[in-house]
Amino acid sequence: MVDDEGQSGGLDASTLFVILGDLNADSNRGDQFGNAIQQLLEHPRVNVEKIPVNEKGWTETAEFRLRADYVLPSADLKVLDTAVF
Repeated sequence: MVDDEGQSGGLDASTLFVILGDLNADSNRGDQFGNAIQQLLEHPRVNVEKIPVNEKGWTETAEFRLRADYVLPSADLKVLDTAVF
């Protein structure tokens, strides 16, 4: 892995992180590449205890009814609340 500044390597095991963005990858539907989002959601360092839902109880974040957007904290961060707006 190489970051934007050309530094190679990954995160130290004790590093806190948050992965966020419009990933356009639903773990159950859609045309994601190689089931990458499912691998990320199953990683032991990623906290997926609280999956946000909207007012209808859906986890989808896009108009086309797929979960496209994510905020995934490291497992050692405490999540206080979640929501889809």
